[in-house]
Amino acid sequence: MKDVKGIRLVAATAFWVAYWGFVFWAARPGHLEGQHHLINAVIVVIGLVAAWLTYLTAARRITWAMKGEDA
Repeated sequence: MKDVKGIRLVAATAFWVAYWGFVFWAARPGHLEGQHHLINAVIVVIGLVAAWLTYLTAARRITWAMKGEDA
């Protein structure tokens, strides 16, 4: 079995990079002009959901690796 802690670290890092990337993208000054703040909130939520699904996929692959099954 590979280094599971390393895989978890990479998955957690990918989760936070994706989340904060969407947060900063949605909050940039030029983006806020002329748009409703609800749109930006939806963008942030979409980013959070996408990042969380990425994390869950990595967690599932970790579980498979621990059981010795193929992904």
